[in-house]
Amino acid sequence: MQSIASGEFHSCAVTASGAVKCWGNNNSGQIGDGSTLQRGTPVAVTGISSGAATVSTGANHSCSVSTSGAVKCWGANDLGQVGDGSHNQRLTPVPVVGLNSGIIKVDAGNFHSCARTTTGAPKCWGSNSDGQIGNGSVSLSFTSPVSVNNLASGIRDISGGEFHSCAIVSAGGVACWGRNDSAQLGDGSYNDSNVPVTLSFLDPVSVSISAGSTHSCVVGDREIFCWGTNNNGECGTGFPSSPIVNPVLLPDLRGNALAVSAGFRYACAIADGGQAFCWGNNGFGQLGDGSTSNRSRAVAVNGLDSGVSQISAGSYHSCALAQGGNVKCWGYNINGQLGIGIRNYRLPADVLDNPAFFYDGFEAPGP
Repeated sequence: MQSIASGEFHSCAVTASGAVKCWGNNNSGQIGDGSTLQRGTPVAVTGISSGAATVSTGANHSCSVSTSGAVKCWGANDLGQVGDGSHNQRLTPVPVVGLNSGIIKVDAGNFHSCARTTTGAPKCWGSNSDGQIGNGSVSLSFTSPVSVNNLASGIRDISGGEFHSCAIVSAGGVACWGRNDSAQLGDGSYNDSNVPVTLSFLDPVSVSISAGSTHSCVVGDREIFCWGTNNNGECGTGFPSSPIVNPVLLPDLRGNALAVSAGFRYACAIADGGQAFCWGNNGFGQLGDGSTSNRSRAVAVNGLDSGVSQISAGSYHSCALAQGGNVKCWGYNINGQLGIGIRNYRLPADVLDNPAFFYDGFEAPGP
């Protein structure tokens, strides 16, 4: 595998040959195999058997970028999150309007998506109930990509959260937009914004950003800064607290942080040597430390002390791209989103690459 993504209750990966495979919940067609059957192990996404570079997963839709820079999405589309100009559910991938080339990255939020072009221009589409599209409006949805106000070029990274979005701008600073009731925009206020607001706190040059549910995190100069909701310890400060309105430095992983992924009230990171760490909400073992206790400081993920090249925090489960291209997942598994074919869900286990089966959901009721 060469790319992985954890959504709300499903997961996807890009194989070494450029095919996309997905598993888990499929009630809206987010698996992309033409059905709405849950899948407990990976199945091939129809029409993407080669040529994919990356994949991203939202609450109930998925998107991929090809090696030629074209974007396709599939799944729920009631809010335009597939981006094909309609509100029609798509059980298999369809092209996103106007994004048939020149795209470096796409990141699926819960019900919207954002992309970064080769010129560094952001494009977003889908739900805009809180201004998360960033074009100066607050409307129900956009069914095809629109430009983000005041960010015409030069962005280095972009991420879609639950009801907000964030980007790294040309100078290495951060801009966010959308809902801000939990300070997830990080501008020192609780005011929503339908256009990007710039965070002036960062002395380091930011290199990657991740917008979670109601918090956000960024990596800059090998250190991690987070802001927003922190009652589960998701900002990693060492103690739970009310929302953090301005970014704070994560006390752990200082000087050796490589990447971060913010999920639903928790986050995970990769440090030097490819060691995986997570912190925040842990009610379903999504931190991977063998417990279900929340952690307000970063804890090592069991068995992933080296060789991790990518990590993805979903809603209640996590996945990592480990040594040799193996995918390991852990956490909540009611819909088969771990892809492991067994009940154990607290510690990382190998995703099975055998024929998919229908997953009957034999665990306790979900969150």
